[in-house]
Amino acid sequence: MGSTVRRNALRLLRPTRTARTGDLSAPKGVGVDSEGHLYVADADFDNLQIFDENGRLLLFLGSAGQAAGKFWLPTGLFVDDRDRIYVAD
Repeated sequence: MGSTVRRNALRLLRPTRTARTGDLSAPKGVGVDSEGHLYVADADFDNLQIFDENGRLLLFLGSAGQAAGKFWLPTGLFVDDRDRIYVAD
């Protein structure tokens, strides 16, 4: 992981208690893909947020629930060598 990605990851992982898109409240799982995208599973917001290497929010996925596309307190995240994302909730 490059130093720019590392610096931005540390800045992004400072928790907040707001519900604005791109904010984090309880980041529990973090991963980086081969292109430097940062993936963060947030247990309070029950979603997965994806940021570019500059810390800009690209996309967020999921909401609270127990159906497909939903998360219930996601606590782990893994990005494999083929950039597949696994979230444990």
